[in-house]
Amino acid sequence: MPHSLIAFVLLASVTTPDLFALGGDPVAVIRPQDPPPSDPLLERLLPRFHSLPAEEQQRLVERAYQAALGADHPLARAAAALEGAAGGLAVLEADPQRSYSASQFAPALKLGTTVLERDSSSWKRTHQRFFPLFPLPDRSGVWEWDYGRNALLKPAVAPSPEQRLKALLAGDWPDPGRLAALAEARFDGDGGMDAAADYFAHHYRDRDGRVYSGMRLDDVWGSGREIEVSDVEAIAYLRLLGGDDRLQSPIPARLHDGIYRRISDAFAGWRDYRQLRQALAARLCAEAAELPLAYRGLSERIDQVWGELGHDPERVLELLRGANDRPQFFAAVAAVAAEDKAAPEERAGLGPWLRLAAETTCREEGLLGLGRR
Repeated sequence: MPHSLIAFVLLASVTTPDLFALGGDPVAVIRPQDPPPSDPLLERLLPRFHSLPAEEQQRLVERAYQAALGADHPLARAAAALEGAAGGLAVLEADPQRSYSASQFAPALKLGTTVLERDSSSWKRTHQRFFPLFPLPDRSGVWEWDYGRNALLKPAVAPSPEQRLKALLAGDWPDPGRLAALAEARFDGDGGMDAAADYFAHHYRDRDGRVYSGMRLDDVWGSGREIEVSDVEAIAYLRLLGGDDRLQSPIPARLHDGIYRRISDAFAGWRDYRQLRQALAARLCAEAAELPLAYRGLSERIDQVWGELGHDPERVLELLRGANDRPQFFAAVAAVAAEDKAAPEERAGLGPWLRLAAETTCREEGLLGLGRR
């Protein structure tokens, strides 16, 4: 076996057989959908919108977004609370090629680094091997929360003002993933997870030094497939998470199994921590956001949780602090609901409020007749 490779099948304890063995662990972000081309409102306002300078377009859409946050709807109130706390968060640029350095962690191998983009044939073959049924999501246009560096990740490709406006008019929030990322930021209260989170947020490198853009260690470890763990990632794990800087590359074959099991255990704990928070965050401000695969059948229950807790992120955070796993969290919610005995808050009907906020703003700005222009 090559020294730069530790290759085994994922341990059964790391994957959820009924779901994760089928492929990766994407959270499918609901992207804004354009209204039908025949929407008379769009036909009236877009020509005037296009005539505005770019900074005016951005200002108008931001005003519409603020109006949407002020809508009299529980999901809008939750979104407003999240945005109100966003100013204190660090913001980083997205880096779909961030990976561990071969020269730092395995210099004896003298590996070069080749970055493979999503359109390369090698990237596509590897993607098909890891994710045959559930394709890896394209995160380039989505806000994310970086659990390791405790910062928001900006989308590499931001939506244009027109796309943001169309999203609001279609009844969607204008910035894909942003509100969920803000919610995850609020729920991420365990600093002890930072090291594991940062490790698995790095991008996958194979034994030949090829880095797969947009394909994270988190993705491949959650795929349920046989993976290659190069000496670079193995030694990075030992030094950064295991507190062990004695081992150098090439790693003796007799040590491969033990290192692999340690990484597997770290991933299992990190995955469970992240998925619960992702699932809760995804549904806080949205009516139809898809969940991580392990939670895909629990969307109604999670919606009920939010209704029972008044769509208050602080109440959920309090329960998360006292829960070590998913069963404990849902048991804590049930106990609170039984004591409260209040009917769950109704979640339906956000879309019309978002469209109304955008339409009203456009009307006041003169894009639909008399107004400021």
